[in-house]
Amino acid sequence: MKRWWLVAAVALSLALGGTALAQGDTTPIAYGDTVEGEVTNAQFEIPYRFTGSAGDVVQARMVVDDSGEFYEPSLILLNPDNTVLASHDGWYESILLAPLPVDGEYTLLASRNGGRTGTATGSYTLTLNVLGGLPVGEPVEGEMASEDVVAYAVPADAPFTLEFERVSGDFAPELTVNVMDEFGDFQVIGALYGQIVRKMTLEIEPDPAAPADFYIIQLARSSWDWNFETTDAQYTLTLSQ
Repeated sequence: MKRWWLVAAVALSLALGGTALAQGDTTPIAYGDTVEGEVTNAQFEIPYRFTGSAGDVVQARMVVDDSGEFYEPSLILLNPDNTVLASHDGWYESILLAPLPVDGEYTLLASRNGGRTGTATGSYTLTLNVLGGLPVGEPVEGEMASEDVVAYAVPADAPFTLEFERVSGDFAPELTVNVMDEFGDFQVIGALYGQIVRKMTLEIEPDPAAPADFYIIQLARSSWDWNFETTDAQYTLTLSQ
C-alpha cells in the first residue's frame, strides 16, 4: 500500500549511505509554522525538528527566492530513528506529503538537488502543515489568497462526491484530486475549474486496479489564471458518500 514511500526511502538511504545526518543545530518547527532559511555550500541541509503523531498526513512546502540561481529545492523527511521516510525534489518549489507511521520526533531537511554534490545556493521559505480531513456530509469553510496552496486528505476506500462553492471573493482556485506516484509527485485524477462558476461538483470512484491510501484534495491557482495580482476567496467544500 505504501510502495512509493518505500521506494523513496530505499533509494535515498542508499544514496546517503543508509542514514541521513543533519548539519548544524536543529531548529524547532510546528504545524502551521512558516520559517525562512538559506542553503549555502557550507550548510546544504538545514534541519528542522517537529513532533508528529501516527496517522498525521504532513505537508511541507519549500519555496525558493527566484532572484538568484537556486531553482531546485529538495525536502527530506526523517523518521524518529533518522532513517529516510520520504523525499521530494522540485522546481522553484518542493512539496512533500507523507503519512507518519509512529508518534515521535521527526526531522525535516531543507536542501538542494544533489545535496553535498550540488552547487546552487539561495534563500527559501518553508511551511509545515498537517492536512485536515473532510467530514462526510459536513461543509468545511475556508479562505485563501491566490498565492496559497490548500490541501486536504481523504481516504481512498470508497466512492465520494465533492462539491466546491466559492462563497465570496475574486479568486477562483482550481480544485484537483490527486494521488502520489512512486516519485512523490502528484498525479491528477480529477479537476474542477471555472473563473465565472461559483459551484461545481466532482464524483470520484476508486479504481481497484490502482489502490491508494488516500487522495489529496488541493486548491491552488490554475495554470490558466493569468491574473498575477493577489486576490482571495472564501469557499466551502462538502464531501458526501
